[in-house]
Amino acid sequence: MWAADGASPSAVSASFVSTAVFRGDKMQERTPRARVWGADVRSIEDEKHLRPIERRILELVRAGVRDADIGNRFRRSPAYVRRVIELADVPRGEFARTVGQLRPVERRVLRLLEEGARPADIASRLRRTPAYVRQVERLARHKLTAAARGE
Repeated sequence: MWAADGASPSAVSASFVSTAVFRGDKMQERTPRARVWGADVRSIEDEKHLRPIERRILELVRAGVRDADIGNRFRRSPAYVRRVIELADVPRGEFARTVGQLRPVERRVLRLLEEGARPADIASRLRRTPAYVRQVERLARHKLTAAARGE
């Protein structure tokens, strides 16, 4: 986004890209940190916990794309884009899974397989298909090997 007088992006002030946001019944002016040219809001390492859509939206915001244009790209409203931007800064809880932690269904499938149950038997117990059980087993083993390698 270029200034109307043809100035370079580094000359564009934060007030040029400020937006209004509603808080309850009041409208407040918001100048997002991500919209200031040259400001690196967060490093890539900080964005690893974000979903792909959140990372992409923040990338577009840093590039100076307007909320309405970002919304059009994702077929979402500008309000949705603003919520994603604001919620990206909200700390995630410690309940987020790491690579090595298995879900309950993965632990159960592995335990039953170790006890000698066949995938077809496990599938009927879980009301799923044997292909589902094999996939859960494959992904659980992948998580465990990745955790053992230290990824």
